[in-house]
Amino acid sequence: MLLARAAPDVKGYVLEQIDLLADRTVHHYGAMPHPAAIEALAQLFRESGSWGMPAQTRAAELLLPYALRHRNAQVSPLIIAAFPIAYAELAKGTSTPNLLSIFLFYDWDRCRTAREALVDAFVESVWPPVDLLVTALNADIVSEVLGYLAHRYRGPQYIAAIKEDIPRLPLEIQARLTSFFER
Repeated sequence: MLLARAAPDVKGYVLEQIDLLADRTVHHYGAMPHPAAIEALAQLFRESGSWGMPAQTRAAELLLPYALRHRNAQVSPLIIAAFPIAYAELAKGTSTPNLLSIFLFYDWDRCRTAREALVDAFVESVWPPVDLLVTALNADIVSEVLGYLAHRYRGPQYIAAIKEDIPRLPLEIQARLTSFFER
């Protein structure tokens, strides 16, 4: 949280090496960080994209499996930030072994496997339901996610929970998400 509020030169150094901060969080932190610290890390991760994609991609490879494992903690800000980066790498076919180890691929379509794993993780977690749709919006896969969710056990109930949760988002995101339900 202190790094997110640091002086610009210090913050720039941190953003250039976001993968090191991600590694420290994932491998060297005893207890689960406070939700405010998770949000600060997610914000730093998002800002790091302007400083260098390789470091951000390496950070995504660390943060995404970490967050997906902690379904009983408020880590969805990390998923919202990291999943679109990992998904884009899978879609390009340039994924690294670390990225490939995040998901159990049972299908030739790695993106489909990643989308389904994302939905399954959200449905089985304590994360706000609308964060699934925000993640999908950031990865440009809302229709695919809603399609899979609609056919999943208890999917329609989860979709209803997402709709109820939309009003807590900023108005511009609300409008973009609501449009998917009007189709």
